[in-house]
Order: sequence, then structure tokens, then C-alpha cells
Amino acid sequence: MNSFLISFCNNRKNKSSDRKSGLLGLITLKNKHLTYTDICLECEEFDEINGITGLAQCNDYYYLAAQSKHSKLLVLNKQFELIHCLSLEPIKGAHSVLYNNGNLYLVATKQDRVVKYNFNKGIRAGINAGFETVFEIGTLADTHHINSICMHQGDIIISAFGSKEKEFWMFAEEGYALNINSNTKLISGLKQPHSLFSYNNELYVCDSSKKRVIKENGQVITQVEHGYTRGLYIDDSVLLFGTSKGRVVSHSQNKYVGNISDQGILAGESGVTLIQNDQTSHISLQGIAEEVYDIMPV
Repeated sequence: MNSFLISFCNNRKNKSSDRKSGLLGLITLKNKHLTYTDICLECEEFDEINGITGLAQCNDYYYLAAQSKHSKLLVLNKQFELIHCLSLEPIKGAHSVLYNNGNLYLVATKQDRVVKYNFNKGIRAGINAGFETVFEIGTLADTHHINSICMHQGDIIISAFGSKEKEFWMFAEEGYALNINSNTKLISGLKQPHSLFSYNNELYVCDSSKKRVIKENGQVITQVEHGYTRGLYIDDSVLLFGTSKGRVVSHSQNKYVGNISDQGILAGESGVTLIQNDQTSHISLQGIAEEVYDIMPV
């Protein structure tokens, strides 16, 4: 796999009305070097979009969860042209997206739930149709910060920060990966996990605030010195992951937190790292975006 779609979140300051960029791009591996190409999204509601979080695909389309006042679902064709921009008013804080066996699943982070979306029914009947809740904590609020989703051994797995003892997510110490079909925790004790990935019957996750990628059994696959790990792809020969700059201000609370994912210092610039055949390639994305969210092969 030589090309990967990459999305960025919380990136409004890098957008302008005449430059539909800073939300989505293409990472390409060529001659052992990574390159970045911006993908411009032509959308009438572009100015409302603050970032692109989850990425999913089927044979003909790419599905993108977009951050805005009302969550949106963007549908692109294989040429990255916008086909639909759907407002998802019932969904608060759409993050990750999963397409599996004809079904589209969305994580509603601000509602502690996962919904299955009947795309055709929603198009025909309008934005409030086509949703079925398949998992919920019951709060309809962001109390566990459910944020990523994947299929693993035939079941749906989600990652979440878990509950926090104090106001900010930096105080959430018991993040987890949960099988929502069996309601079984597969991984516990994570610090702000993201980007679940299943490959070859093994489950991986970005243990983001600990700056690493781990396996379900706790094995550390990679550890970085600086940066908040988020965005992940793995196969037999490739490990590709994103890193983001730490936050000084809480996006959920809009308050100074001084948190910073890097043990008291501000995390380094955003970028993508590829490890292949024991060789490491890295590309800085400084100036494009500060926060990588998702990575998907194309």
C-alpha cells in the first residue's frame, strides 16, 4: 500500500474561504520517502466545517465524519470529489466511521453511543431518518469520550477515555477498548486511546497520551519521544501512524489546561511516521495542521 488518506481535526484557523484545504490530504510513499498532497473539498457548507475525523470506505465511495455545529457526513468518490454533504443533526460529535457489510456505523462522542446509519433511507427520508442505536452508555453526553471503532474477529470494538475524576480529560486514567457485542473490555488502563486497528486477528490501539502504539496483550509496538499518537495503519510490512501537537486549551471546555500530552512540555509538531522493513520515514505536517485524526489506505 503506497497511498493513504489522512484527516485533520480542530483546524479551522488554517482554513480560508478561497482555500478549501487543511482538512484532508494524501500521504504517498515513493522511493522510501513520504510526500503530502492537500485535497481540496468543495462544499457549500465548508466554512462550518472545523475538521475531518473518521474515515471509511466501500468499493465506490469514501465516507468522512466532519466536525461542525451539526455533525456532517461527507461522501466522496474515488477521485475525491464530493458527492453528498449530509447534516446529521441527531448525531452529536461524530468521530470515527466504520463501513462493514453494507452498514455504516458512526461514533457519537458527545452522546456516548454508536449508531448504525441506513444511508439510502437517510437520503430518501431526510436527515433525521435512518439511525439505529447499537450501543449506548445511557448518558447521552460525553462522559466516556467514545472516539474510535473497528471490526475485530466479527465483532464491533470501540475505544474510550473512560470516566474522568476531575473536569478535564487529562484526568481520565482508565481508557479502554470494549467489545460492544459482548460488552467485554479487551484492553484497560489506557490513557486517552484512539485509532483502533484490527489486523491478522490482533487488535492494536494508539495509547495516545502515553505516546505509543500497543497490542491488545500490552506489547508496545512503537514509542515516540514527543507527540500524541493518533491515526494508525498496520499490515505485514508497514506500521504507519500519526502524531499531533499537544493541546494547551481544552476543546471541550474552552479553558486553559496546560496539559499537554508530553509529560509537562508541549508536544512536538504534527506528522506521520512510517516504519517498513526496520527503516523509518517521517514527514512533518507543520503549517498544514496541528492535529492528525485518522489514516486510511487508498
